[in-house]
Amino acid sequence: MKITQEEVTHVANLSKLKFSEEETAEFATTLSKIVDMVELLGEVDTTGVEPTTTMADRKPFFAQT
Repeated sequence: MKITQEEVTHVANLSKLKFSEEETAEFATTLSKIVDMVELLGEVDTTGVEPTTTMADRKPFFAQT
């Protein structure tokens, strides 16, 4: 999915942010790549994989006990 410079500018304006044309173009390209990667994840066969919703009940492996 392509994110356009106009969409980046629109969201920036809503956020009261200002970017140069160069920055806007770079954001549009980067965001498009991110969305494409997320769409690829939708193609992964997750049959039989239990959903993970939280890891809050787990202790980090580096935590002192």
